[in-house]
Amino acid sequence: MMLFIKQYWKVILIAVLLLGSNYLTKEYVSRGYESTIAEMNVDGLKQTLEMQKLELDKQKQTIKSLQEVNNNAKQRTDKINSDLIAANKSLELFKQKLRSMSSSREGGDSTTSIRSAANAATDKLVLSQLLEHCAERYKRMAETADRSRAAGLSCEEQYQSIREVFNGKEK
Repeated sequence: MMLFIKQYWKVILIAVLLLGSNYLTKEYVSRGYESTIAEMNVDGLKQTLEMQKLELDKQKQTIKSLQEVNNNAKQRTDKINSDLIAANKSLELFKQKLRSMSSSREGGDSTTSIRSAANAATDKLVLSQLLEHCAERYKRMAETADRSRAAGLSCEEQYQSIREVFNGKEK
């Protein structure tokens, strides 16, 4: 057996070297392939993260615009409500003045001329038309306030539902 090894030691050494280099090459290629797959997975995760960031930015922008719309609707509703209160006060003041004018005309002396009676009738006609006009305007303002209120509530509901969806994804 020693003789065999002495004769073929070069061939045996070459065979061992070839087997070792083949093993090392296989390991190198295998690890390179695994690292390539890992890099591809990392790249895929990075892309997914970027897409999620973009989606999150879109959702934040949507929520911001809904907040602006909601705030604007609340401001318009508050303005309409304050206008309605002012109109109501003016109407009450007008009614009081009308009553006082009416009572002062009726409480006059019996020697009032026909001309002053005609002026009183004209005044009452003008005042009644003005009162009717104010009542119509008040009614239109109330309808506008009701529509604004309904729109504001609807907007607020949509905002809350989007906010819930956003908060659900965030957790």
